[in-house]
Amino acid sequence: MDEAKLIFYGVKQSLPNFTNNYLTMDIGGGSIEFILANSNSVIWAQRFNIGVSLLKNLYHTTEPIAQQQIEAFFQFILK
Repeated sequence: MDEAKLIFYGVKQSLPNFTNNYLTMDIGGGSIEFILANSNSVIWAQRFNIGVSLLKNLYHTTEPIAQQQIEAFFQFILK
């Protein structure tokens, strides 16, 4: 949750004043975080350990990527 708060403060600095809730998606190398917030605080945050570097290292090990790797990637994401 600490990372979510830091992301929240960074996003808040770049947004104009607002009254509605907003959803931020932080795509990192090791994880993806979804952060629901309003102008004052984080309401909800969830981290998923499916960052782009992790997924590339697990499923894109040949160039070009093989069909079998694509299928394994989708099976991992969809479960």
